[in-house]
Amino acid sequence: MNIKFLVIFLLFFFSFNISFAKCINGDCINGNGTYIFSEIFKFKKEEVKYEGEFKNKKPHGLGVMTFPDGSNYVGEFKDGKQNGKGTLIFSKTLNSTGGKYIGEFKNGKEHGLGKYLYLDGSEFIGEFKDGKRNGRGTWIINGKRYTDIYKDGEKVK
Repeated sequence: MNIKFLVIFLLFFFSFNISFAKCINGDCINGNGTYIFSEIFKFKKEEVKYEGEFKNKKPHGLGVMTFPDGSNYVGEFKDGKQNGKGTLIFSKTLNSTGGKYIGEFKNGKEHGLGKYLYLDGSEFIGEFKDGKRNGRGTWIINGKRYTDIYKDGEKVK
C-alpha cells in the first residue's frame, strides 16, 4: 500500500465530521418552527435543537436552544446567535458544575449586565464582555458580599 495514501486516509478518518440540519416542524425560514442541527464528529452524533422564531433561515427573535449535554438557553436571538436578554442553564457535566446565567448576550456570549447562580448557592452579579467578567462585579457567598473589578475575566482590584 502506498504510504501517502495511507496517511491521507488516516487523516480523513480521524477528522471525520459531517453536519446535518433539518426543519422538523413549522416554518424555519421566516416564522416559527423547530430545527435540529446534527453533527457527527469522530463517529459521535451530537444534536442541538432550536424551537422559536426564524428570519432568513436563522434563529431570530424569541426561542429555546437545547444543547447535547442537556444545557439550554431561553431568550432572544439575532442572526442565529444568542443576542439580547436570556437565561442559560448549565447541566452538571465533567466540564461544568451546573447553575445558570441570567442576563444580556451579544453574538452568543455573555455581554452586558448579568448574574450567575451556582448550585452551591453562591452568586456573581456584574458586567460581562465577550463571555468574560469585565468591569464591576459582586460575589455573594453565604450572605456576604465581595465586590471587585475585572478585566478580561481576571480580577484586577
